[in-house]
Amino acid sequence: MTYGHKSMLEVDVPIELKKLEKKFKEESNGGDAYFRPIQKHEIDECHFNIDFFITINDDSISKSKIKLDNYINSVNKRINEQLKNKICMDSLIISVSASKVTFSKSGQFRYSFPIQ
Repeated sequence: MTYGHKSMLEVDVPIELKKLEKKFKEESNGGDAYFRPIQKHEIDECHFNIDFFITINDDSISKSKIKLDNYINSVNKRINEQLKNKICMDSLIISVSASKVTFSKSGQFRYSFPIQ
């Protein structure tokens, strides 16, 4: 990735999270799910977040705020359980896009959880 005149080196997320991506894609009923690569300088500084983006097309998940919150809490729990080396990880940031919601104009949600 390039910012300004500087090229930023990226490091893939841990392999255990890559395995979860596929499962989350299936659960979202044709939506997308991916982890943002981590900037190398964030690792070097020992201070970074895990960013996860998911698009949910499954009405059974996104039809109510309570169901969506429960699903995202389960996603958080599964990600935290899969992380083996949690040193330097601050937070898990989950950005959700759910186009079929009736309880929000934008259908965009952002959740933040501590890495435990």
